[in-house]
Amino acid sequence: MSSPLIESLRARDRTITLADLTGQIMEVAQDQYGSRLIQQKLEVATDEEKRLAFKSVLAEMARLTTDVFGNYVIQKFFEHGNAEQRRILAEQLVGNVFKLAQQMYGCRVVQKALESVPVELQVLLIGELKGHVIECIENQHGNHVIQKCIEVLPADKINFIVDAFKGQVFQLAKHCYGCRVIQRLIEHCDSSQISNLLDEVLRSCSKLAMDQYGNYVVQHVLEKSSRPGDRQAILVLVRQGIAQFACHKFASNIIEKALEVEWANEGPSEVITAILGERNDPNAPLLTMMRDRFGNYIVQRSIKMSKGFQKEELMARLHEQMHVLKKSNTYGKHILSAIDRSA
Repeated sequence: MSSPLIESLRARDRTITLADLTGQIMEVAQDQYGSRLIQQKLEVATDEEKRLAFKSVLAEMARLTTDVFGNYVIQKFFEHGNAEQRRILAEQLVGNVFKLAQQMYGCRVVQKALESVPVELQVLLIGELKGHVIECIENQHGNHVIQKCIEVLPADKINFIVDAFKGQVFQLAKHCYGCRVIQRLIEHCDSSQISNLLDEVLRSCSKLAMDQYGNYVVQHVLEKSSRPGDRQAILVLVRQGIAQFACHKFASNIIEKALEVEWANEGPSEVITAILGERNDPNAPLLTMMRDRFGNYIVQRSIKMSKGFQKEELMARLHEQMHVLKKSNTYGKHILSAIDRSA
């Protein structure tokens, strides 16, 4: 049941101004309806109304920052406050950034602060994370703060994050949160800055390919690394282990990504060449894949993404296996449907 104050606000919602809420900011902000009301009023408030509300919010900031509804009010002030108000709010976080980064609601306020303040304040805030990067990465809330640092700070200000990965890439790439952070580094950093990280990924590529989280890191290097040779190194690995990868729950995702990457280039796909194998080979990868619960999806993708003489050869090989596909279980039926769609 809402408090009498909240009920009275509901009764006159349309006529309320931000000034009407300022005196009871803590009680209002900690209520779901009240928090939304403050956020709405902040969007249209005058500078004077914001100034008065800011004083009230600032006095209660420590409690509001970690509150389920109050944190949204702080975030809204980072969006709609003036530069000086944003600076003061950010400075209130100093000394508590590492602690807040690991808290469900505080981590959102830290992220919003990083989006909203100049570089010198960003650097001040993230300084507290130095020495705690791995702890943050492995935390369900802290990993989002590290990702935000990578996304919004100049690359030369996040070397301490890159350095924390030294010798840790294999383990963190297999971590449900660590894999996300590595993906952000690949997206936002020049390859020269993360050269050691990329080397560690490539050294463990086969094992990461077969991991439920590591496969996403390998896909990201394949798709987004700007370093010469990285993509080719993974494509060579894919071609050499095509049947094993294609019939694996996680590694098959990398085959799909490899097909997409090659699709963007002119000319034949080396991955499809590897899938086809030798024409008279009774153990050709294609024959293994079309009977497999994961491999059959790669066959379907190959039908869709092959071109020219490769498509003709793929279709010819599959037509030779039509009797097997028709007798087959669900996997064969999926491939037959893909053949029909491509006709």
